[in-house]
Amino acid sequence: MRRINWRIRVTIILCAVLLQGCSIITGNRTGDDWLELVHAGITAEDDFRFDGSVAMGFTDGIALTPYSFEGEIQSHKQIALYVKEKNSLVRNPVNDLDFIAMNYSNAEIVYEGLDKEQEQSIVVIQVTADEEAATSRWKDQLEQELTSVTIQAIGAAEEGSSNVKLVQQEAREAEAALAEMLKELKVSMKYTITIDKLRAKPLKMEEYVDLHYKKNGSPLNEYRKTNIKFDLDGLEAG
Repeated sequence: MRRINWRIRVTIILCAVLLQGCSIITGNRTGDDWLELVHAGITAEDDFRFDGSVAMGFTDGIALTPYSFEGEIQSHKQIALYVKEKNSLVRNPVNDLDFIAMNYSNAEIVYEGLDKEQEQSIVVIQVTADEEAATSRWKDQLEQELTSVTIQAIGAAEEGSSNVKLVQQEAREAEAALAEMLKELKVSMKYTITIDKLRAKPLKMEEYVDLHYKKNGSPLNEYRKTNIKFDLDGLEAG
């Protein structure tokens, strides 16, 4: 039996190691695995840009005008956010992925293959957030937003010629209306995340929020769709 040349032997071993390493990325990973990977991937990014759009409306057919936004992350911090709509509840997408990773009930792969537009390997996962956590998050966000708006309105009234007492009365009415809404608020949140399979980094994320609540005793069903695109090479290119 012929002996295998040691150089060939080393080459065979290296190839085996490389193939094993590749299987870590392209093997039989679950939706949970990919969610963990993409969360770690975006958390490791120091600097990147993102942009997107938000559409809101009611399931009875009434829709509000969509608006766009863009932002920039440097040293893991959101240093810029441009939104064409005030009080939009648009946040740092890293915080969104933090929330998803810690508060999801299900994650599954819905597509794995080639992105025909970009000609790159991708995997698409669909993630459902825990309903209780989603509801709690939206309650906190809405309360914080109302507090912020109230402080701004009263401050503007004090600086200008507006009636401060009238603004305070309107703020109390808004707080009462929000309190009624939050009593029976139920929120469901679903995400579709497209991932660069080789880098395990997010390319885009779609969020769908469904809110059920009551206003003046009448049930309402409101939705919010957010599309985010990530430019992980944008700052380096600039």
